[in-house]
Amino acid sequence: MKPSTSLLLAALTLLLLGTTAFAQPDSLWSRTYGGSSADIASAVIQTSDGGYAITGYTSSFLEPGAIGSFWLVKADERGDSLWSRTFPTESGAAYSIVETPQRGLMIAGNAYFGVGMYLTALDENGELLWNRMYGGDSAEQCHSIVRTMDGCYALGGISCSFGSGDADFWLIKINENGDSLWSKTIGDSATDRCNAMIQTRDGGYAMAGESHSNFSLARLDQNGDSLWMRYYGGPRIDNCNSLVQLTTVRKIHPAVAVTDG
Repeated sequence: MKPSTSLLLAALTLLLLGTTAFAQPDSLWSRTYGGSSADIASAVIQTSDGGYAITGYTSSFLEPGAIGSFWLVKADERGDSLWSRTFPTESGAAYSIVETPQRGLMIAGNAYFGVGMYLTALDENGELLWNRMYGGDSAEQCHSIVRTMDGCYALGGISCSFGSGDADFWLIKINENGDSLWSKTIGDSATDRCNAMIQTRDGGYAMAGESHSNFSLARLDQNGDSLWMRYYGGPRIDNCNSLVQLTTVRKIHPAVAVTDG
């Protein structure tokens, strides 16, 4: 597949850091991928072979009768496309991707029209192993998938079918075959939308997004039970789209702290 100059699907740019903290980075290369219609990249990971897996949404490369679909591009370490795949018509937009121990991939997002969390499992060549959909009668979305410390997987996103509000944070733990082990909702009677989820070092989880028009952060234990939820922001809309756990903070002065590592 030749890169398209008319549409940017993904621009992967490797940065070579300078010798000083304020040096301008040098671009090693960039690539574009796409077709004649709308194609959007939502997530990229570096795979164990040194290449990249890029996933998102395509309306350029579709099965007959499909309107939109998950799209996956596998590239080598230079960003050159090795192969690409589109997936069943019931899939919608993919938002997160993780590599499996067998060097396969799991892609998570939402089903078409947002009617459920949608998960696709692939082998190392991008061939379909299975699909799963999770949800109820209303809209669900998955924005994050992680491989957990015990070899399972966790899906983090939004549920409008379950919980106490119009929408709630939703966390599902599944096994390697996609079977649900448990699911938990977090939120109150307001609208809570999770955009990011990670597993923390203690085996629990952290989820971040938007609640009450504020930036929100929820902390859960290893069983998905809520420990606390915090809100941050001002009188206008504040939202969080990414989440990372810091290394241990070491205080060196009452007003200064640095991180180890």
